[in-house]
Order: sequence, then C-alpha cells, then structure tokens
Amino acid sequence: MTPPHNGSRPSSTAAARWKTARKYGPYAAAISGSLANAIQILTVETPTTAGLVISGIVIATCLPLATFLTGRSHGRRKAVALTKEIQGLQGVLEATFGSHQPYNDTRGITFDIGRHPDEDLVEEWHLTTPDQGPVVYWGKFDAFSRGREHTLDWDDIDLHITRIRRAGDEGSPQFAKFIRLQNDKAPSALIAFAPPRDSVEWVAAYKSPGYWNVLREGVQPFVWNLPRVSADDPSNRRSPLQRVTITFRVPIAMGELIVSGPSEHFRRPVTENGGPHGPARNYSFCIDDVSTLLGQADSSTSPIHWHLELKPEGRPRP
Repeated sequence: MTPPHNGSRPSSTAAARWKTARKYGPYAAAISGSLANAIQILTVETPTTAGLVISGIVIATCLPLATFLTGRSHGRRKAVALTKEIQGLQGVLEATFGSHQPYNDTRGITFDIGRHPDEDLVEEWHLTTPDQGPVVYWGKFDAFSRGREHTLDWDDIDLHITRIRRAGDEGSPQFAKFIRLQNDKAPSALIAFAPPRDSVEWVAAYKSPGYWNVLREGVQPFVWNLPRVSADDPSNRRSPLQRVTITFRVPIAMGELIVSGPSEHFRRPVTENGGPHGPARNYSFCIDDVSTLLGQADSSTSPIHWHLELKPEGRPRP
C-alpha cells in the first residue's frame, strides 16, 4: 500500500502522518474492535457481570499491544514490566471466572490421532446456553494435556476459535474472542461472545503435539477430570457440562483402536470417513447425562479413566 499521490510530492507533515497511520493503525483497529464488541454487549443486558468480562477483553487487547510498542520505543525493561501486568490480569480473570460458569455446555470432542506427534489434533464443538439469565456472555476453553509428562504452551497449540452463525444472523457481526488465563497446567482461556445470545455455537480447533505418544508405543490411559462449578454456585449442578460425545479418529493404516473402560451403552458404532490424515475410523462414545459420572461432591476420582490400545492390522485382538 502506498500513500495517495496527486502528482506533487507530499509535504513532510503529510508523510509523517501517513507513516504514523501505517505504524499504529492496525493496533488502533484492534482496540477499536474490542471496544465495539464491548458496546454491543453492554447495550443488550445489564452490565453487572458482562462489564467485568468486557473490561478483561479490552485490557487484554490493549496491554499486549502496549507491550510491543513500549518494547520498540522504550526498551526491554518497561516491556517486561507491562508483561508482568498482563500476567497479573490473567491471574485476576482466572480467579474471577475460572470456576464461575453461569452457563451449560454440550460438547462434541474429536481427537485426531496422528502417525507422528505433530499430527495430534483436537477439535471441540460447543453449544453454550445460559444457566442464569436470558443470554450467555462467555464460555471457557481448557486445552487437553497429559499433565507433567505432556506440557503445552500457547505457541504449541495454535488455537482457532470460530463462532457458528445462526439462521437470521447472516447480516450482523458474530464474534467469539478468547482471553488467555493464567494456568500452569495447560493453555486456558475465557471465550467472550459478542453479541451475547440465548445460545452460542462455537468451535475450538487446536494442536496437541505428542498427546498420543504413549498410544503409538503401547497402551495409553485417557483421563479427563470433567469441569466442575464452584461450591457456592447457586444452581444444583455439579458441572456446566451436560452432554458430551468423545470421538477418537484413527487413520485406518494405523490399525484398530481398542478402548477399555467406558460403559457399553456409551459406545457408538464405528464409522469410517476421511480425516485430516487420510481415510480414518471413528470410535465414538456418547454420554447423554454427565452428572451420572460425577459421584459424590467430595469425590476426587476421575470420572473418565479409560485405556486405549492400537492393534495393527493382522495382529490378533486380545
């Protein structure tokens, strides 16, 4: 892109303005977009809880840009100070919204098991509805990891969030923006919806390099501690998750997947289709009522603890 040219050389003032616009325009646009989303949300419903979310969106958008610009103009020391502010903000957001989940969630989770570590992918489909109030303002994202033996950070997962438009919404903007939270175990984020709706359908697609390393060598446990609400949640729920379908998609060339542990009435017929790594088999398990897995309120057991094993073609099934 070049400055407008009217046949004469632009003045030094005009050139300076054009340089400033090119340099800072994208950052101003990003901040303006977040503020526009804030106004959209705040004009729909009472801003009591939404205002907190929007404050997080705006600040989380502005501070990284400020960090970048400060680092360029004032050096590393001030940029480091701003980075600490961002981390503090993430901690506040996690403490405020980490367990405060006034919504219900239905999920479809597909694990694409690759031949190599960098081919391990996850796609989560969400239908999020309000548990308190007429509309839902936000949801939550937590990347799957295997704990200490499988560490992930934001650079690893390449997260993409997509909000699916509903019929009738074609002409209006529909956003789902993520704000990183402070979580040492795995990437975690608040997903803010602008504008809010009585239901929001969205998809989180990301990489999980090496998630299935153990499976490629033998038997791997699949352990998932389902999300839970805080003890002071006004509802009688134990978890915001109501229903979930878990699918393991395995390239046919890698063999048959044997899943031990889940109740047989969760199991669905194996299907075949084309996956991201070629022709694949889908092993799906549908849990229609997650509350049946949660046990007692003080239970520390993992509701989902299954074992997966790959049987190469030609090897007898155990």
